[in-house]
Amino acid sequence: MKRSITLIIAVLLMAMSFHAKADLYIIGDVEGAGWSANLGVPMSEVTPGLYVINITINGTFGFATQLGSDADDWDGLNANRYGAEYDGYYLTSGEQASIYKNANAYNVITPGTYEVIVDLNTMIVVANSTEPLPESLYLCGAIPECMWDPSRGIEMEQVEYGVYTATATVIGTEGVDGVGSLGYVTFTSQLGADGSDWTTFNAHRYGPQKYNQVIIPEYLYVLARNEWSFGLSGGEYEVTVDLNIGSASFVPTGVIDYDFPDAIYFIGDIEGAGWATDSGMEVQESEDNPGEYVTEITIAEGGLYFGFVAQLTANAEDWDGLKTYRYVPATGIGAMEEDVMMPVAMNGDISFSIAPGTYTCTVQLTCVGGGWITLTDAHTGVSDVDAEAAARVVAGDGEILIVGDADEVNVYTASGMLIASDVETITCPAGVYIVIIDGRAHKVLVK
Repeated sequence: MKRSITLIIAVLLMAMSFHAKADLYIIGDVEGAGWSANLGVPMSEVTPGLYVINITINGTFGFATQLGSDADDWDGLNANRYGAEYDGYYLTSGEQASIYKNANAYNVITPGTYEVIVDLNTMIVVANSTEPLPESLYLCGAIPECMWDPSRGIEMEQVEYGVYTATATVIGTEGVDGVGSLGYVTFTSQLGADGSDWTTFNAHRYGPQKYNQVIIPEYLYVLARNEWSFGLSGGEYEVTVDLNIGSASFVPTGVIDYDFPDAIYFIGDIEGAGWATDSGMEVQESEDNPGEYVTEITIAEGGLYFGFVAQLTANAEDWDGLKTYRYVPATGIGAMEEDVMMPVAMNGDISFSIAPGTYTCTVQLTCVGGGWITLTDAHTGVSDVDAEAAARVVAGDGEILIVGDADEVNVYTASGMLIASDVETITCPAGVYIVIIDGRAHKVLVK
């Protein structure tokens, strides 16, 4: 009988070991912790695998089921860490984001107190802000009302909770070509006490996720708490900020006279180029079509990757400086196909790629911050409208018509925004549009 009781107890202990409570700590720039390998704040397990905590978050953070043995035991901590899809992922209030078994950190748009929920069963994390969003938000920078005085700016109108709008004229730098002609703007929820109080201004400042991000009009840009600014071509814009989702958009109220770069420079596995950041294959802007650059490129045997920039650097290895004015795939995927237009955006470090060979390369910038690139066979060439295509595009007054049979239709604005898919008639304002039918691109002008 004693042996039977002992066996039962052993089985119970074994079963309990399989269901033992797992600790989970929130680590990083949070109240009560910090970026030391042995620091973390334990979260409460409300049901198996579901953890919650109310805590002040001041910057980047992550999670771990076990802390390091001392402040420098990063191997021990990272072996038990959970984090974001990529390092520095901005988690907006109420967003359900995936959590991964890695050492990438999350961040929040606005530091403050959050209810953080982690479900290791579904691998989901949510951070709900428990603090109100600011009552006021100011647009500052290269605008007449401010001109980079930290004590001045345009107070944006709060049209609904956390959503702020303003119309402003951005002053670009005159007499400077291309990227040098831009004006820069930023946001803050509290102005400085005087013209030198950048400390207060920057402590409440919002900017882009990338250093001096040059915008594409109408795109939604994710905001971050930093001292960076958005670059805009001179002109008047309607500016909207939504702090509920941490976004900013800039929509021109009229026609913007873009000052495109006089030349762009190709780098990479291209004959006559190479991978130095202070030199490249120069291509001049078209005299007849502003923002257009056409050249022949040859991807060398054994090569694959290339890129192009609006401005080179002073030395051969300044990759951080280069990426600020480097055009990259707007989708984040660089693999190209012949005759297929790919949207591009400025500021990044992703390369384009295509098989070795000789191509006619056409870059059409629709604004300083973005546009399109197309590679066609240099020996055959492909026009904007393929005569053998099963369907064709007809531009009318205020509309675009797709005539004929097509498996897939996507219509984009000139700035790269998708406005319609798989339709025969698209009603739209006057302007230039890119229509992609079954992988082939057509540029049309709607009056």
